[in-house]
Amino acid sequence: MFEGKVKQALRLLAAQGKGGTLNLDSHVPASGTCSGAKTVREILFEKHPKGQPIKSSTVIVDDVPSQGPHPVLYERIDGPLIHSIALKTQGAAGPSGIDAAGWRRLLSSFQKESVELCEAVASMTRCLCQHYVDPSGLTAFIACRLVALDKCPGVRPVGIGEVVRRIAGKAILSVTGMAVQEVTGALQVCSGQQGGCEAAIHAMRHVFSESNTEAVLLVDATNAFNQLNRQAALQNIMRLCPEIAPAIVNTYRLNTQLFIDGETILSEEGTTQGDPLAMAMYAIATCLSSTN
Repeated sequence: MFEGKVKQALRLLAAQGKGGTLNLDSHVPASGTCSGAKTVREILFEKHPKGQPIKSSTVIVDDVPSQGPHPVLYERIDGPLIHSIALKTQGAAGPSGIDAAGWRRLLSSFQKESVELCEAVASMTRCLCQHYVDPSGLTAFIACRLVALDKCPGVRPVGIGEVVRRIAGKAILSVTGMAVQEVTGALQVCSGQQGGCEAAIHAMRHVFSESNTEAVLLVDATNAFNQLNRQAALQNIMRLCPEIAPAIVNTYRLNTQLFIDGETILSEEGTTQGDPLAMAMYAIATCLSSTN
């Protein structure tokens, strides 16, 4: 409460001793029984599968555009924008240990030095949007802290990325969000459409009320975000949405390191939690299958 983290304090009070975090050696029973119990380590490795080869049927055959968007598109990513986004950013710290409150202080409390840091973050963000860079230089930038929460029963892995990556990702979406929505249309309401969830609910209600509708099938894909073929997704995004493609390729063509209890798990497929670009990437990559 002294740090202004009211939401976290209320969540702690409402927990009533349930849930909490698990260590890697904790055993979690399957289906709430002691039979077939697995360690948290085994479950986390199952939830973060190895990278799979690309299937030719999942990749668009069109050529990648030879020229990207005009650089003027990204000129809106400047120091004042980074500063305003940082002031609104909340959340815990990634592997570096600097949470959102720490970054807000760095980017707003030291006058000239804070202005220069905001401009430096903006310059880095523009570079990620306009150029394909050496991914090895972004290892620390894309790394995440992994927390295993007890679902009572089961395990819910939560990835906490670096705050500066969240700030940069939100800045990128502020200038490329409309392009993402134009690509996905109404097929994926997770790409930022206003009232997207409400529209989907009303659409399904309308379909179900029609006289020729006998049933509606709801399908829930297991571990969908971590099962998405990352390499195929990057190839398709380069063809479908060149405005955001460099930023996503730069941050996803290298396996992401997830740190937990002194060990490292690699995220090789799908999107990573704690990344504002994750939903845009998922929406663009899956909008093709939604049309089939």
